Amino acid sequence: MYVSSIGLAPDTCLPHGQTTTLNTAISVYLANGLCGSGKTYASADQIAEGILRGERYLIAGPTVQQSRQHAEAIRAALHRLKLGGTAALLVVEVNAETERRAINEHQPSVAQVITATAAATPKGRGRALCITHAALLNMPRRATPKGWHLLIDEVPAAAVPAEVELPTLYLKALRFVLDDRDNLPRLRADLDHLAEIKRDAEQQVRDLEGLGSGAADPDGTLDREIAQRRSIRDTLTDLYYKLKSGNWRILARRGALEPDGKHRLRLRLHDTAMTRIVLTSMIDWQAMVGVVQPRWQSTTIMAANVAQSFAAITLRRQGFHLLDHPTITPRLRYQDAHPNGHLLRVLYLSSRPMSKHLRDKVVEGGRMRDIITAVVEDRMTDLDYCWSANLDMPDTCLRGTRMPFVSHGLNTFQTYRNVVVLNIANLNPQCMQAMTELGFTPEQVREAIMAESVYQAVCRSALRDPANTEPVVAVVPDLACAEFVAERFPGCRMSALGETEPPVAFGRGRPRQHLDDATRKREAREVEQARRDASIEAWRSKLMAEVLGEPVWQCQFYASKTDGKAGIETRFDSFNDIRALLDDWFALDPASDKAENNLIMQGELRSDPASRNAHGGLTHRATPNIVSRSSIWLDIETQGKGASGPPISPSALRALLPGYAMSIYTSFNHEPTAFGTRYRVVIPLSHRVGPNAYKAVGHLLRDHIEQARWFRFNAAKGASASTRYHGLDPSKDNATSIFYLPCRRAGHEADHWIEHYDGEPMDVVEWLGRDMSRVIPDDQIIRPSMPKASETNTIDRLLSASGRAAAIDRYLALPSGTQDYALNQLAWSLAGMGIGMDEIRHVLDDCARQSNSPQDRAAQVGRIMKHLARKA
Repeated sequence: MYVSSIGLAPDTCLPHGQTTTLNTAISVYLANGLCGSGKTYASADQIAEGILRGERYLIAGPTVQQSRQHAEAIRAALHRLKLGGTAALLVVEVNAETERRAINEHQPSVAQVITATAAATPKGRGRALCITHAALLNMPRRATPKGWHLLIDEVPAAAVPAEVELPTLYLKALRFVLDDRDNLPRLRADLDHLAEIKRDAEQQVRDLEGLGSGAADPDGTLDREIAQRRSIRDTLTDLYYKLKSGNWRILARRGALEPDGKHRLRLRLHDTAMTRIVLTSMIDWQAMVGVVQPRWQSTTIMAANVAQSFAAITLRRQGFHLLDHPTITPRLRYQDAHPNGHLLRVLYLSSRPMSKHLRDKVVEGGRMRDIITAVVEDRMTDLDYCWSANLDMPDTCLRGTRMPFVSHGLNTFQTYRNVVVLNIANLNPQCMQAMTELGFTPEQVREAIMAESVYQAVCRSALRDPANTEPVVAVVPDLACAEFVAERFPGCRMSALGETEPPVAFGRGRPRQHLDDATRKREAREVEQARRDASIEAWRSKLMAEVLGEPVWQCQFYASKTDGKAGIETRFDSFNDIRALLDDWFALDPASDKAENNLIMQGELRSDPASRNAHGGLTHRATPNIVSRSSIWLDIETQGKGASGPPISPSALRALLPGYAMSIYTSFNHEPTAFGTRYRVVIPLSHRVGPNAYKAVGHLLRDHIEQARWFRFNAAKGASASTRYHGLDPSKDNATSIFYLPCRRAGHEADHWIEHYDGEPMDVVEWLGRDMSRVIPDDQIIRPSMPKASETNTIDRLLSASGRAAAIDRYLALPSGTQDYALNQLAWSLAGMGIGMDEIRHVLDDCARQSNSPQDRAAQVGRIMKHLARKA
C-alpha cells in the first residue's frame, strides 16, 4: 500500500475533500497483517537478522505482557540464527518494573532508562529494547537514541478524546493557539504553568488523604472528594507529560473557545468552581517521526487493520508516505482475510449497538447484564472458554478464564475454541462530536474504538493457531461488531445468540424506519447491491449479444499510427496463419527506427466514408466501424523507468492463464535489464466479439491478473518498493487499438525474441459469465429515481427478489418481544424500497401469520397501513 503526500493528494480514508497538509519525503512502513498472520514472529526474525548486522531497534508494544512476548520471540529468533547464550543478552525489556530496578536514583523515568541503556550499547553493536506505547509516546525528543529503528507493535491510540472536569481556576490560565498545519486549536506548551497547577493538585490529594486517614466518613463524602481530586491530579499529570514530550497535540473544541488577542484563544468559562470540557489528545507524527530530518532510522507500524486506523489516517493528514514494509509484509501468512473463516460461528447479543446503558438496563426487575451472563453460561455449558469485558464486570460474573481488556498480540489463550467478548468502548456524545469536528466519521470512530477491540479479543482464541481445524464459537456484543468480524473471516456463520436482545425504548413521534443505524446501512447496502447485480446482468446481456459466432481472422495493416485507413486488408484461414505472419515480420532485417515498422489490427471493419476521428480526420477504424475482433492483444510495459519494479513476466502471465494458446514477442524498445521485459501478447478467442465485448473481456482479464495481487501502476501516487505492478497499458483496451508488428532493433538483435504456445482459445462465453462487479462501467449501473410508496410493481426495478426475501428473513429471525416494533420497521423499509401498498400489505399479512404472536401482529397490520397511507 502506498499513499502519496506530494502536493494536496486526496485520500480515500479521509473525509470527503480532506487533503494532506505537508509535503514531506519521509516514509512510514506498515506491516498490515490480520491477527494470527505471524506479525510478531516475522518481525522477530527480521529484527534478529538486523541485530546480527549491528542494527539497533526500539520496539513499542501496547502492554507490558506484549512487550515481554515480543522480546521472547526476538530472543528465540537470535538463538536460531546464532547459537549460544550471549545472543539473548542483546534484547532488553524496559517497562515500569525496569524503573524500580533503575540504574541509579538519578534516572527514575522510563525515558532516562532507555537513554542510558541505548548509550551503554557499544557503537556498531546490534541491540533491541522492548518498551510500551506509553513509554514511547511520553519520551522527549532529546531522549531519542540516535540511529535506531522504531517498530510500533499494534496501533497506538493516535486520537483520544476525553471529557474531563477540572477546577475553573486552573483552566483560566490555559491558552490555545491555531496550529499552522491544519488550523486546529491546540494547547500551548506552557510547562511552567502546568507544573505549578499539577503540584497544587498533588498537594491537595496528599492533604485530603492525610485528613481521611484519621477521620470518620460515614456517608463517604470525603472518599468521593479524594477520588475527584485524584482524577484532577491524574488529568493534569497526563497533560503535563504529553506536552513535555512534544509528541502530542492537546486539542479543544472550537465551540468552547473564544479569542484572546491576535493569535491566541482561551476557554469560554462560567463562574463555577468546576468546568467540564472535552480535550482530545492526538499524536503529533511530525514530531514523533520527524519532518525534514527523520527522528529514527526507520519507522514501522505493525498491526491488523492498520490502514484504516486513526494512526494511518492522521499520518496521511500530516503528509507522510505510507509503504508496505519490504521484509516483514512478505513473511506474513495472510493480509486481507483469514483463511479459516469456515471454522468460525459468531453469535451477537443485540442487533442494536451495545452500550453500558443497554447492558445495565433493568428489564422486568432484573438487569440485562444478568440475563446476558446467564444465557452465555447456558450456551457454554460443559465448555472451556475465555472471556473479556470491561473492568466494571467482576471476575466472578462468568465461569471461564478472563482475558485482559487490551489483549492485542497475546498467544496465551489460543487453546480456547470458545470465546466471549463483552467489551464495550463507546464515546459519549460530547467526545463523539469532538471527533467528528476533527474530520473522523462516526463509523470510523466506532470501528476503531469498539469493533477493533472486539475483533482483537476474538482473535486471541484458537483462530490464531494455524494448526487448528476445529470449529470456534465467538460471542460478541452486537450486530455491528459481528459484521466487522465477519468481514475479516469470509465464510463464517453469523446469528443472534437469542434471549439477549435489549428491549426497544418506545417514545413519541413517528416510528423509526429502521431498528438501528446498522440495520439502515445494511439495507442501503443491500439495495445498492441489488441495483448493481441487476445492472451487471443487463450489461452482460448486451455483451453476450456481441458474441457473433466463429472467429474471422481478418487483419488490417497500417504504415503508421496516423493512417486513418488500412493500406492492406487480408483474411487468413486460421490463427496459425497469423502466427506465421508474425514470424515472417520478426525475421526481416533489423530496423533502426520504430517508425520504420508497420502496424496491425486483427478484426473486421466496415467502411464508412463519413467516419472522423477526434481531430476531424478521416478514419475507418473508429468504434462504430468495428464489426468484430477475434483475438485479444495486450501491451506490457515497464512502469516509470523501473521505479515500480519489473512488470509481470511472460512466465507468470502464462501461469495465470493456463491452457490458453498465445503468442508473445518483445517490443521494439525492449532491453534485458532489471526493469523487466517489454512485450506484447496475442491470445485467440473462441468467438468473434463486438467492440464492447472485446473491451469487457480485456477488463476481466486485467481483473483476473489483479486478483492475483498484480496491480496497476498509478503515476500520481508513485510506487511502492514491495508492490507488484502488472504493466498492462490501459490505452490499449479499446477494440480500435493497433499494435506494431514484431521486429528487431538494430544493434540489439539478440535481445529480441518471439514465442508461440499451443493451447485452447480463450472461451469468451465463460469469461463474460464471470464476476463483473469490479469492472462494470459507472455509466452501465442503473440508478432509477426513488419511486413513491403508492406506486406498484416497482420492486423489480429497484430491488432484487433476494433483497426483499432478506428483509423478511431478518424480521422472522428476531426474538420474541421485538417483532411488534420490527413489523412496523419492516413496513417502512419496504416502502422506502419503492414497493407498492398492496405488496406491502401482502408481505405484512404473511409475516404476521409466521410471527411468534400471529393474532397480535395481524391486528397491528391495519394500523401500520393507515399510517403508511397518510405519509405516502
